[in-house]
Amino acid sequence: MEDNDMTTAEREELILRFMAEHELALPLTPIFQNLRREEGITFSKRTVKRRLEALEEDGFVQWLDIGRGYWEITEKGKQRVEEAD
Repeated sequence: MEDNDMTTAEREELILRFMAEHELALPLTPIFQNLRREEGITFSKRTVKRRLEALEEDGFVQWLDIGRGYWEITEKGKQRVEEAD
């Protein structure tokens, strides 16, 4: 499936799955760049940021106000990925 055809939920699932697999707190740019490299996404860095913000509202990721800021997956986010498998 072309990522331009992906729904918002599918994009969020892809981001969550990436974060669950790597279990690292990362700034936005490394998340975006690694999604491009590993998953071949073509949607924008801004889209990744918006999806992370939405996932944070739902408690699946959290923003760590360290330096320029880091994102990490929460236990709730890990459970969502496990349930999707």
